[in-house]
Amino acid sequence: MENILEIYNNLYDYFTISECRSVERIYLQDELPEEQIQTLSEEDRKTIKIQMARLMTYIIAGERHLNKSETIQEWINQKDFLNIRTSSISTIDKNYYRDKQRFCLSSEEGIHYKNFKEKLNNFDRFFNELGEKKKLYSKKYYLTIGQLQEFLMSILTKECNIFIEFPKVEFYNSTTLYFSIFKQRGEQNDTDYKTTLQRCINLLLQNTDWKLIENRVDESENELVGRLENYFSTNAL
Repeated sequence: MENILEIYNNLYDYFTISECRSVERIYLQDELPEEQIQTLSEEDRKTIKIQMARLMTYIIAGERHLNKSETIQEWINQKDFLNIRTSSISTIDKNYYRDKQRFCLSSEEGIHYKNFKEKLNNFDRFFNELGEKKKLYSKKYYLTIGQLQEFLMSILTKECNIFIEFPKVEFYNSTTLYFSIFKQRGEQNDTDYKTTLQRCINLLLQNTDWKLIENRVDESENELVGRLENYFSTNAL
């Protein structure tokens, strides 16, 4: 027999799942803007759509998790709120538990989202400050080494579960930042994964003053390694 709190928890989760499903479907099925399509291959378009769908559903799931306790308490306080049973949801919706795992955050995942949101807001403020100080040239963002590291880690590690590290920096005619990415189980011989990662990094860097040297990521034992170069070394410090 479900108690009132369990009923409202399940109902709230179902609303979260429904909203995330709708957004995911929109991002995966809709076409990208025409100006983007002209410069992207079919594989790049697919990659962008998948990453955008993951990012947007993660944000929706995270925001709903942050508001969950307060919303449910409001429901409980409303004496005339419909008291319905939700034990039949899983019977009606065969993918309920599968998508609950995908879209409903645990307490620990909720803490991670809160930290991710704070980093995202900080990065957004950083770009706004750059614009205000007129440090933008040809729509390129001039990033220091620390800002580049934080940017890549906030997207690749926090959002895409890709663990990137930066073991070395070299200063010669230009600034070179080395990176390594640990290959997870099942990715040791996955050429498609390496190719997708190269495209992803190139897309993330296209509006910055950094580039992926030789446009490639190499393999080294259990890692994928590469080098990033700054166009204007004086801006990298």
